[in-house]
Amino acid sequence: MHLWRAVHRDYGCQISIAFLSEPQSQSYLLGGLRIAPRDRIEAPGYDNDREALRLALKMREKIDYALKAHIGGPLGLRALERGQVVGAKFVVLPHRGARFGEPRDRELLDFIVEALNRFERETGVKPVTGQDLGHTRRLSFDSSIGSLDYISARCRGCGNVDTSVPTGVGNFWTLKG
Repeated sequence: MHLWRAVHRDYGCQISIAFLSEPQSQSYLLGGLRIAPRDRIEAPGYDNDREALRLALKMREKIDYALKAHIGGPLGLRALERGQVVGAKFVVLPHRGARFGEPRDRELLDFIVEALNRFERETGVKPVTGQDLGHTRRLSFDSSIGSLDYISARCRGCGNVDTSVPTGVGNFWTLKG
């Protein structure tokens, strides 16, 4: 497992990216972009890097399950079968007033965009993020768009895809099984 981190020198916000792929492999890192929840950050001993590593392992379990159950579209399944899709997690530790809908959210979004683009250039792996809980709020500077709209327009690998339905379906079948 690998860990890549960027910290904004002025704001102190951070993105930790944990991934289960070799650098320069041109594989796709599948994992949601998560804004660390306030209650997790305020818990004693919180560490953003450790949170990303823990969640990346959970993503690997989901990918393994998708491969075993043969779940996905034709392109996704081919990439899964070739080992080109691997687990990852992108965990953002925001600065004060920068959660989505708060006055400084654009600063955080611009940092995330720059970090994801730099990550792809430096590591040779492709981040594929999707909508995760917390991204549904409208932005303070433009109430007509959401955070994933903003990011996906500026990052090649960011898909504005609501992952709650497939996650819910997977959870249902796991419980039923």
